[in-house]
Amino acid sequence: MGTSIVAACRQVSQLPVDVHLMIENPERYIEAFAKAGASLITIHVETGYHPYRTLQAIRDLGCRPGIAINPGTAATAILPMLSLVDMVLVLGTNPGFSGQAFIPQMLTKLVEIRQQNTTILIEVDGGMNAETLPAAFHAGANVFVAGNAVFKHPEGIASGVQTLRALT
Repeated sequence: MGTSIVAACRQVSQLPVDVHLMIENPERYIEAFAKAGASLITIHVETGYHPYRTLQAIRDLGCRPGIAINPGTAATAILPMLSLVDMVLVLGTNPGFSGQAFIPQMLTKLVEIRQQNTTILIEVDGGMNAETLPAAFHAGANVFVAGNAVFKHPEGIASGVQTLRALT
């Protein structure tokens, strides 16, 4: 999804628009996403050449910066950047497709990040459901992305959201 989706969301809602740039060289695109209405722009530590510069540029554009890490990347890769970001995004599954199972070893990563910063937003994307969300919450996460647990809930979307909200 690109900037047109962000712009469409911004036209119909004043809620924050959280953009996760899962792309190479994100510095090329941050200005376009900021202009489209992004509130928070998250880049991956594994992509781009200058994450510090890119994070500062996101803030300079009036957005909140975030840093993301894939399952195979150690938490230590982003710890030096915690003072530059408003949120850390830990992928709970390998990038690629919806419906994957949460990788339990990500809980240790969540604990490690939370120990380094007690106030930062820590988001988990991938494999979040009624069984995995409480463990991620207790490990330190406080923002959750859930696809199948919401959109494939047997009692509908509203019930899916309600079920997950009741767990924290």
